[in-house]
Amino acid sequence: MDALKEEQDKILYNREELKKYDLVFCDRRYKLSTNYGLNKCLKVFLSELGIGGQTMIATSGRHIYGSYLLAKGVDIWAVSRLLRHKDIQQIIQTYGHTLKEGY
Repeated sequence: MDALKEEQDKILYNREELKKYDLVFCDRRYKLSTNYGLNKCLKVFLSELGIGGQTMIATSGRHIYGSYLLAKGVDIWAVSRLLRHKDIQQIIQTYGHTLKEGY
């Protein structure tokens, strides 16, 4: 995380308006990260880590996080609110496999 923070400081040098957001990723053109920008950064980072053959997009991280929380027994309502799903049905449809596996 320290390395990411250092990289963030380099990118945000002389861009005080962005520092207040404490971003890990930022898009140089649009400033705040776009989904495209996040996916582009992930592709570069995965390649640098030697796992460039893997396909991962920003949404994958969200789903991994939601699945992890449910697998650890976090209340489904709490996960629903955290991920800003509109209702509990959306969580059940998206993460139902995690609930059935019963880690």
